[in-house]
Amino acid sequence: MPAYNASTTIVSSIESVIAQTIPEWELIVVDDGSQDDTARIVEAYADKDARIRVYSQANQGAGAARNSAIRAAHAEHVILLDSDDLLVPEYMSRMTAFRHRYPGYDIYSCHAFTFDEKGPTGVFQGRRNLCTPYEVTASDMLGGNQIYVSAVVRRDAVLGIGGFRPERYAEDYDLWVRLLVSGARHLANPQELGGYNLCGGKSADRSRELRSASDTWLEVLSSRDPGVPERDSIRQAVQRFEAMAARWSAEHAAEMGEYGPIRRLDRRARGAYRNGVTFWSARLLASVAPWAYMSLVHRARARGSCRGTGP
Repeated sequence: MPAYNASTTIVSSIESVIAQTIPEWELIVVDDGSQDDTARIVEAYADKDARIRVYSQANQGAGAARNSAIRAAHAEHVILLDSDDLLVPEYMSRMTAFRHRYPGYDIYSCHAFTFDEKGPTGVFQGRRNLCTPYEVTASDMLGGNQIYVSAVVRRDAVLGIGGFRPERYAEDYDLWVRLLVSGARHLANPQELGGYNLCGGKSADRSRELRSASDTWLEVLSSRDPGVPERDSIRQAVQRFEAMAARWSAEHAAEMGEYGPIRRLDRRARGAYRNGVTFWSARLLASVAPWAYMSLVHRARARGSCRGTGP
């Protein structure tokens, strides 16, 4: 668990680990240079429970903190948990049984529910209404992140590719892609065993996430690893990520009251719309009535049908 200024959320995250129905676990929290009470809160838990360990380091970002925790872990498999997310009490028991039933994979993920300060809000991501396990390949990741971050992953596989790259903004997506491209295998448990907090984290800055995804695939283009997708598909995905980043950046500026970027909607954003007619219609509306354009965007996001909101 990486933690940076997480004093308002980390108690719930830690308690979700303590509440697991099996007692054999260790929780490694890396305080990444927090300036609030995060370290004190975790140290208080560690004083009471020997299964909890806390390390502190200068602020280096979530990726570097995850690497420190993974290197300190003793188990063959590790679970990734953010300091504002949750595990349901049966997470470990069900994922352990799932791993034993389907051996031979390097990544075992699950589905998750979303929540905010008022409670559960819906489903996080992925393929809904599934009752059977399914694999995600590197090619599947061209359409966006299909692997929930609170996954069980083989420790040696992560360390074998150098761990998380702290300089990459969407570091979990980058890790999954690099693992799958290197030949690692993934299997998803369709049960909702995690909780994803909508109130914080990097998801607010979607344009940086999308450009980070684009950078990951641009690097994969030169790879000779066994799981590299067809290169034309990678190029198309890069163009799509860049288009969505351009659209999201302009829409975010409009939400902040700056209508200039949305009035001058860049042609690079065309791939983030359903088709060319939709793009040119949107561009015309945004140029003359950006507030009306944003009203339509908000409605589309509420329906989950807005392609500009990320992978």
